[in-house]
Amino acid sequence: MKPTTWLCGIWMLFVNTTGAFADLNQYRLRTIEWLVDNSDTIGVFQVDETKPPAVLHTFKGDAANIEYPLAPPKFDGYLYFSRMVEGPIRLRFIRGTSELLEEIEIGRRSPIDFPTLLDVYYGVTQYGNVVLSERVLLETLSGRLRAKTGPTIDPNPRVAHARKSGVVAHSDFPLESGGETFVLIVPFTTERRDYFIKMLKDGPAAEKIRAIRELRIFDDPLSRQAITEATRLDSVKSSSVFTQEGRVEIGREDVIREATAALKWLP
Repeated sequence: MKPTTWLCGIWMLFVNTTGAFADLNQYRLRTIEWLVDNSDTIGVFQVDETKPPAVLHTFKGDAANIEYPLAPPKFDGYLYFSRMVEGPIRLRFIRGTSELLEEIEIGRRSPIDFPTLLDVYYGVTQYGNVVLSERVLLETLSGRLRAKTGPTIDPNPRVAHARKSGVVAHSDFPLESGGETFVLIVPFTTERRDYFIKMLKDGPAAEKIRAIRELRIFDDPLSRQAITEATRLDSVKSSSVFTQEGRVEIGREDVIREATAALKWLP
């Protein structure tokens, strides 16, 4: 694999060393919401190599239950993307008593003359929004802890990545490049389904198409019903999409075509 120019020299600092042998150019990202849902303990720790880490704050669980040393997640054959952690103040997501799902460096205060996207990367939400500040990271975390997410929904086994709680990142995902693509690890819950059902109902054509692509990932009667209704739409607010070739109008026929195709993917 040849990394793109903007990752040269730093690529291996930001990507875990486990690899997906089938596709070396695809990386998986654990979203903040998934991390919150799947962690038993979430806290801020001050790390010192000469002594056990100090617990500065606990968001979830009881830090007294943690058993050291912490262990990385069990290898599942995929590359997982994460920013290298250097500083001593770290937000840690721990499953069970010692499985470190993710750690994010916080308390970053050193000024950077010419910051890159990765310099200010703190994570990504389940809807594909890249988090670029500590404030938004902690707000997203706290919001997830308060959220009523509803029960989980079985994934559609016919859609790639769904069995592993993965969805292909949206086409305008900021980390995408000519050589690297991303899969977001998200919670398959009624909250997520309802978010896209509402988008399909209320959004313009481009948002409807995105919602259809997300809803086909669920093995769920309400998702199927929403997609089926989209094949019978009388009118749709058009969307303008801009490409290197110019402006493209997306409308009712495009939505119906997408919904019709999606039905073929459903169990």
